[in-house]
Amino acid sequence: MNGSLRHPCPECRATGTAWGGKPCPTCEGRCEVHVQPYAIREALKGRGGKPLRATKPDITKAPYGTTFVWRIARFLGGADPSMPVMCYFDIGCHGVQTDEKKKVEDVLWQIAEVLAEQAFGTSSAACEAWLPLLGWNATPRGHEVKS
Repeated sequence: MNGSLRHPCPECRATGTAWGGKPCPTCEGRCEVHVQPYAIREALKGRGGKPLRATKPDITKAPYGTTFVWRIARFLGGADPSMPVMCYFDIGCHGVQTDEKKKVEDVLWQIAEVLAEQAFGTSSAACEAWLPLLGWNATPRGHEVKS
């Protein structure tokens, strides 16, 4: 996934305006968001060639979706065990779920899964930690239970 993908802005629903008629803070009034998988991966590279940096990138300087991908990758890889509920605000996907939001989230989750695998060797640590706590007796697809 190296090309760039344009999607209608999930926050303003492609109107370009936010509450009170001000420009949308997510798309800056452009009515669309530009997901750039290669630019996101480059912005998240750590020191010494590591695939994922240790600190959260600056949301004002990073490509759209970078902070979301960083947080989800750390969650999936097991570095951050708490649920990443607030990172959805970084991409304008908070509130009621819509098709536009789902499309943007799906692309960013795919990037995060790849980065989690590269950085931590797994993208299912969150499942392994949370499923038993939620009452599920299951393992992530393709993974064996360790005794």
